[in-house]
Amino acid sequence: MLLVGAMLLVVGTLAGVVDREALDADRFAAHADSVRTDPDVARELGAVITDRLLREQPDLVAFRPLIETTATTVVASPAIGPLVRSAVAPLYRAVVLGQGDAPLVLHLTDVAAVVVGVVTAMSARADATIPADLDVQLSELGGQEHDAGEVDTVRGVTWLARLCPVLGLLLLAAAGAVFASRGSRLRGALRDVGRGALAAGLLTAVLLLLVGALSRRADRGTLGGALFHAGWAEVASEFWLATGLVVAVGAIAH
Repeated sequence: MLLVGAMLLVVGTLAGVVDREALDADRFAAHADSVRTDPDVARELGAVITDRLLREQPDLVAFRPLIETTATTVVASPAIGPLVRSAVAPLYRAVVLGQGDAPLVLHLTDVAAVVVGVVTAMSARADATIPADLDVQLSELGGQEHDAGEVDTVRGVTWLARLCPVLGLLLLAAAGAVFASRGSRLRGALRDVGRGALAAGLLTAVLLLLVGALSRRADRGTLGGALFHAGWAEVASEFWLATGLVVAVGAIAH
């Protein structure tokens, strides 16, 4: 019972942070906006925009360094913060709330349009080779569809965040009360709650250290690796804060 109770606390702690930081609309948008300003993420996103632009317009390949530098600067710019946050809102509603049956669409159009405008202003030759219908082509290019079928998983995380801590504490308290002698059951319950919470905090800390080590070893020369590293750096403090609270409860109860 002690082991099961401690494991439930671990799951509840992790699920609680995910529910609070990733499944809340405002926090999710804020984290997404912060992650895209990470130098590695901005560089890789700039490369993605450049690759797709050049795929549509191979005549611009001579301008790749200029386009990629401009795209990276635009992606990391605070000026597009409102654009990013407004783009995240439909993502949140579709994935978390399950609102709307239409596939979710992520658009690169607005960012790419800024890149095209800057490159055109900086190079008359680029202006001469960019066709008039490029914005239309970029609109089609940015229309990547993503299924919004993750709603059940999201709801599962929410329920885990609510139920696991309660069930874990009840199991720990029950274990302490059952095995304690008559007259000291309350003390036994509190003692086992403390022990279980301390064990859960220690195990959670080990897991966080492992994830942190993996994020430091991630290949930041790829978009996935850069997102993993920057994303973990963005939310790691929240996981550590929750872990510290669990350890504090355990120390007090013990």
